Amino acid sequence: MKVKIEIKKTKIIEGIILIGFILYKYILLWIRDPNIYTNLTIIGLISISFLILMQKKFSRSEILKVIILFLFGCAAYYNSTVIDIFVATIFAMLYVREKDGIKDFIKIFTYTSIILYVITILLFLLGFLGNVASQRYVNEYLVERNSLGFMHVNSPFLHFVPIVLGLIYINREKSATYKFITIIVVDIISIVLYNYTLSRTGVIIIIILNIIMIFQKYILNNKIIKYVFKYAFITLGIFLTFYIAYQFGNDFTEGSLNKMLSFRPKLALDAINTYNIKPLGNVFEERIVLDSLYLRVLLGAGYISYMFYTYFQIKTFKYIEKDKYLYLILIVFSIYQLFENVVTYNMNFLLTIQFMLYLKYNDEKYLEDKDINKKYELVEKEIDNEEERT
Repeated sequence: MKVKIEIKKTKIIEGIILIGFILYKYILLWIRDPNIYTNLTIIGLISISFLILMQKKFSRSEILKVIILFLFGCAAYYNSTVIDIFVATIFAMLYVREKDGIKDFIKIFTYTSIILYVITILLFLLGFLGNVASQRYVNEYLVERNSLGFMHVNSPFLHFVPIVLGLIYINREKSATYKFITIIVVDIISIVLYNYTLSRTGVIIIIILNIIMIFQKYILNNKIIKYVFKYAFITLGIFLTFYIAYQFGNDFTEGSLNKMLSFRPKLALDAINTYNIKPLGNVFEERIVLDSLYLRVLLGAGYISYMFYTYFQIKTFKYIEKDKYLYLILIVFSIYQLFENVVTYNMNFLLTIQFMLYLKYNDEKYLEDKDINKKYELVEKEIDNEEERT
């Protein structure tokens, strides 16, 4: 009985820590600039996390893997001073031993994010948060884009997409009707968000998500697609990114891909021509604007960090592809990373899941009976049959 109580207490504390870290990111968003209180908050959260982790027992192989993750974090931190790799490692260590660790993590992440997302928009509507506006020509008319209280006009979608992916994952056992209604609601919200933000990238990602959901049996089982996304940091991050930059970066004609993508190919080409690829990256000048996560990591954090990202994507893919919903999440984030710097832990929970899988599984024997799709397909069939009977 005492053991069960202790386990429950630990899970509650772990949940509070996760909520705290996500809340910290939103507080930074609300106040715009960090101060001594936010610094003390993050120090406190990390300290509490370590106190909890010290009570857990880890095997030698897990400790070795944590050291590798720590080195990854150090390489990424060197020029960017971003702590997100460290935080993702903390999350992975907290939830790796839980029976339903991935589901519990995504559930808390999603529901916390929904609440804070709604609060952000309410604060904006009440006048407590300002509009970081920008302008764009639409049908030859200059139209103002609205950030809805977020730090950038693309940010409402950057925070919305992970919430959608989280909802799809945690509601995987629901009926087909429930899932269909969820997607319709998501599409309606996306249309509303687009009317304010004019974020074409966000809408494109939601459209891609719709396509995957409709044709998932064909897309998720396709061997070529699996190859592309297993090696996404090579196929998309290197070949496709550099090809688009060099092929379209200097094309300014009407209707060109460069113009359709808000001159992202041109910005990418400028960065590629300005900075060398170094082991620990470069410090970007203020004039350099890079939306692609792949290029920001390669040029900003350096090729050592890029190799770490590539390694974890490849290493954990064999586990992720066994779960079609995790695989769907990986596909969406891998595509989104072409256009946006989706790197922070409150926008991209994929890295935490990859770290969890990396810590949890050691060899091929764990792939036996790990095809979670079979389990959930049976559950879905039972639900659908029940609906037909009623």
